[in-house]
Amino acid sequence: MGEFNWSGETYTEGEGGGEFISEDEFDKLRVLDATVYVTGVREGISNYEPTKPKEQWLLDFVTPEGEDKTKGYIKGNAERDARFQRIKNTLASDPSEPIAISFVKVGRRNDIAAPKGE
Repeated sequence: MGEFNWSGETYTEGEGGGEFISEDEFDKLRVLDATVYVTGVREGISNYEPTKPKEQWLLDFVTPEGEDKTKGYIKGNAERDARFQRIKNTLASDPSEPIAISFVKVGRRNDIAAPKGE
């Protein structure tokens, strides 16, 4: 699927999923506290620093408009890594049931959360 540029950094997409979400699209979903539905969690490599590729989670989801998108998250945050692993395991046991999430900002870091009211 190729590579995607986010804020001047390059990320690899790996196999499967949808088009990488743009920074503007992502910010809009986060600000609106929109619910998206996770359809897959994969692992890939980020070229965040071209000389130091880093492992990342690739979150495949469907937007409220029905578009298939992908968002990458660098591995290394224990709490977030555990959350992505749980979602991956849950989807592996029942792939027909997507998981509702919303995007949040935790300090300067983008993250995911259960949608408000769920």
